[in-house]
Amino acid sequence: MKGSGPIAFAILLAAGCGDRLVEGGYYGDATLRLHGVIGSALGDPSHAQVGAAWLGYSGLVDPTSGIDTAVLPITSVQFPTNFECDVLHAPPSAGRYAAHGGGIIPASIRLARLLLIDDVDQDGRFTLDGAAHVVPPDQLLATSDGHALLFVQQPPDHPAALDEADALLTNWEVADANYHVVELDTTVPKPDLSGRVVANDTHVFFTAPVAGAAF
Repeated sequence: MKGSGPIAFAILLAAGCGDRLVEGGYYGDATLRLHGVIGSALGDPSHAQVGAAWLGYSGLVDPTSGIDTAVLPITSVQFPTNFECDVLHAPPSAGRYAAHGGGIIPASIRLARLLLIDDVDQDGRFTLDGAAHVVPPDQLLATSDGHALLFVQQPPDHPAALDEADALLTNWEVADANYHVVELDTTVPKPDLSGRVVANDTHVFFTAPVAGAAF
């Protein structure tokens, strides 16, 4: 199916969402349901998918080190540019991140940057190179610069103290053991990340990347 702009992209998402749930091993209600919004025209993708780039534990210092990637199933599309994506399983692992300013964040977590890809070879996976570019034949369509996905396996013992240290989150007290949507502070200099946990039904915006890299 071919077309142009966000409306055609939404149609492509809808066409591929049913089989993905069956093939991915759907076991019940979603652990978290992301509410995505396509914020720019994305060309003519043939097999659009949502991708999660799970940052390695030095990812706040060296973003492309130790990345694991996963494709997330799209379950519904609302005309013309909104879609929903179910996060059904835990990430590959969880652990303690090195903080950009030094030290270790005392919580067992995993953080993912979110993107949209064209799964050209239809293998249900994608790879990023050392510069965070999607490896061909797959293609990067859009990224979410303002939001990330956080999995908390074990929250910190003293969240208020961690809030004051500005270590990744500014509201650790609401980051219980679960999945969370994080609204990122885009003024924080890269590669550091800082943000706050927001409601799970917050709209996550995806736009075409300026530099061609995932983040």
